[in-house]
Amino acid sequence: MLGHAQMLAMSVSFSGELAYELHIPNEQLYLTWKLIQQAGPAFDLSLFGLYATESMRMEKGYRHWKADLVYERNPMESGLERFVNLHKADFVGKTALQDELARGPLRQFVALVVDCDLAPAHAGDPVYQGDALVGTVTSGAYGHRVRKNIAFAFVMPQHAMPGAELMVEMLGHRQAAQVIDRCLYDPTNLLVKA
Repeated sequence: MLGHAQMLAMSVSFSGELAYELHIPNEQLYLTWKLIQQAGPAFDLSLFGLYATESMRMEKGYRHWKADLVYERNPMESGLERFVNLHKADFVGKTALQDELARGPLRQFVALVVDCDLAPAHAGDPVYQGDALVGTVTSGAYGHRVRKNIAFAFVMPQHAMPGAELMVEMLGHRQAAQVIDRCLYDPTNLLVKA
């Protein structure tokens, strides 16, 4: 309860910081907003927008559904193999997944640091190795805490190793980019577990 507003507080973080989602009935949203706004100065709270959240999630290597996590890529191509137990007797899609794994990956999910100070990459921006088109950006943002321009992409597997030098075409110009480890900020998740 906050005042007389009922809510469910869940420790969920899309930013990589200690954070909570408040699930509140619609008719109590305005009341809750006003109470938090009034209490804010005592707790040094401030407003922030979706671009800040986007920046923070990119620094942590957190994926966004329907951008970085898509039906067209299997869990192994998406770097989510830790969530799949192929030794389990059976699960929905196991046979199809085994067939895809036998075929080999078509693309691999990577994080990139892009050498560009003008703008972040956008979903759909092409990724090149020399003149060869090798992938597509899924999302991008400037990481303010790490001071790097970050992009996520699916690229051909042979270009997915950390340190691989690629190019991302942004605003009509190719910008140098390098494949990096997916988490640039708080890789041990100490902040989320605080």
